[in-house]
Amino acid sequence: MSEKYPDRITMETVEKVKVSPDAATLALKVSGESSVFTTEALKKLKDVKSLIDGLKRLGVNESKLSLENIRVTSKSGMFAGASSVTFTLKLQSLAIADVPQTLALAATTKNISLEDIQWEYSYLETRKLEIMKSAARENKKQALELADALGVRLIAVHSLYPKWDEPNRQAMAGLTRSRSLMKARGPGGGDDSEGFELAMNHSDYLEVVIKAEYRVSEFAA
Repeated sequence: MSEKYPDRITMETVEKVKVSPDAATLALKVSGESSVFTTEALKKLKDVKSLIDGLKRLGVNESKLSLENIRVTSKSGMFAGASSVTFTLKLQSLAIADVPQTLALAATTKNISLEDIQWEYSYLETRKLEIMKSAARENKKQALELADALGVRLIAVHSLYPKWDEPNRQAMAGLTRSRSLMKARGPGGGDDSEGFELAMNHSDYLEVVIKAEYRVSEFAA
């Protein structure tokens, strides 16, 4: 062994835990007609107002609502009178317990459909620290056992690299955007089960791989 090229052993350990979101941001697609396109005016559209009133009854604060991606279409080419309008109504950081009821409310509101769900994990950084510590302890334990089997001593940690695989925040990843999760608008109605399944039974995994190099006493010749 030399100071430039010390003897080392390398250990790799994996820690994987199941996690569930504690909040979600919903994006709802809204279509309708209006002659005024300010945020306040669009919130007063019949279907939007019905949804907002329903959310208030559920205890969802209106401050969680925002309007984005407003698109106006006029058949005449002039924005005189009522024109078709589509926009995204975003519901920010809903408590996970409120998501199924919000989906159910949106499913019964005309001209509103689910566009996207983003899962949120407010506790994730704390959980990451916990499992990294656990993985590091297991890594050191295995390194000590290997060093003992090899007849050498652990001197110090030379390097340590965590590699993370975090839960997917995109609830609808892999699903066709045009496919309605809320309800079919055509004859025969639709099936809400997929949207509710996403909201009520979602879980994912948080994983860390710890790769550590340890300096050890000189290997026997």
